[in-house]
Amino acid sequence: MINTGFLLCAGFGTRFQPHTQFIPKPAMPFFNLPIALYPAGLLKLLGTKEIHYNSHHLSNELETALNPYLINKPVFEKEILDSAGGILNAQNILKTEDHFWVANGDSFVAIENLDEISFFMNEHIKRDHLATFFCIKRPEEVKSGLEFDGNNNLTKISSHSSAAHFIGFYILNKRIFNYIKEKPSHIFKNVILPLVGKESIKVAYLKDSTRWHETGSEDHFIKAHKSETAHIFNKTDKSFVSRVHEIWNPDYKSDLYAFLNTKVWGLDEHAQAKSEFTCVPKNFNGDIKLLSNSVVATHQVLPDQVFKNKVLVDASQWN
Repeated sequence: MINTGFLLCAGFGTRFQPHTQFIPKPAMPFFNLPIALYPAGLLKLLGTKEIHYNSHHLSNELETALNPYLINKPVFEKEILDSAGGILNAQNILKTEDHFWVANGDSFVAIENLDEISFFMNEHIKRDHLATFFCIKRPEEVKSGLEFDGNNNLTKISSHSSAAHFIGFYILNKRIFNYIKEKPSHIFKNVILPLVGKESIKVAYLKDSTRWHETGSEDHFIKAHKSETAHIFNKTDKSFVSRVHEIWNPDYKSDLYAFLNTKVWGLDEHAQAKSEFTCVPKNFNGDIKLLSNSVVATHQVLPDQVFKNKVLVDASQWN
């Protein structure tokens, strides 16, 4: 078991502007929860007890969004430190354990088979690896990935078809602090790649039950909602979204309930972030006006709906 996890939440979310000028990317609502709570929820499902996160961009807004769920205060960065630098900045918290989790706090990964990830976690601990990076089959739109040999040792980053896609989820040994020498620095470029062949660095390749969604831009964010909604309605047992909601919301009912009880967290005409959700009740039978700079918290309409240009959404089809 690994008791400590760390979410990387300090980035600017540049590709998601203008929304991220007012709402930090890890706080963007994905199925009615700040998206950072999905990697945090996965860590909880794996038995992690202490979850920490870093902050820089819109740090107060980020803490406001996550504070109802994550009790630990963020590790603030006065300047952006990148992945390895952010980990080094939190070393006083993280090196108290032999091993700790790290996850990107602004992305959505659904790992349905927890036994598979637990196997790799236990292997990492038993064999005292320096790092284990979790990967899936690389989507066509992703240009490069991690190559590994027959023993799952990381060999290089390449654009070869065999290279696996890193999903932003990994385990580090506290020995990593012997190798992170400066801030800012990147975990792969500045730390891991120079250690290939010198340290035990593993690639954990997960099967098809794991889903990763690109959420870097508004279009990708909406596409991710559509894709995950389709998965929810085609699934016979409890979905990953539902399992995570149950962690943070004890009164959570079901996927269908969440789908119908849609919430929209938008920006007003002057692009000022609202602090509250606009709730749409289950029996709502009318239209919702989505402003031109809206962020959709849940995919709530027809799959081909475009959430731009002051669209009027017909909500009568939800019932």
